[in-house]
Amino acid sequence: MLESIASEIPTYFLRFEDLKCNPVPSLMGMFKFLLDVETLEGTVCEKRILEVTARGHADKTAYRLKTT
Repeated sequence: MLESIASEIPTYFLRFEDLKCNPVPSLMGMFKFLLDVETLEGTVCEKRILEVTARGHADKTAYRLKTT
């Protein structure tokens, strides 16, 4: 069934466990698929992935809400 779906609709599978244990390659792969590019090298997307994952699990807020 997966082969028939993948041939008709571009599909990317991402396991939650991989995202939690090793987020950088998981996110890089997902965004390369979504943006349909070979590499994220030198992009803002790569920079943000590295910034957010470097914080670890302690800081869970990627963007602060405005006060107004």
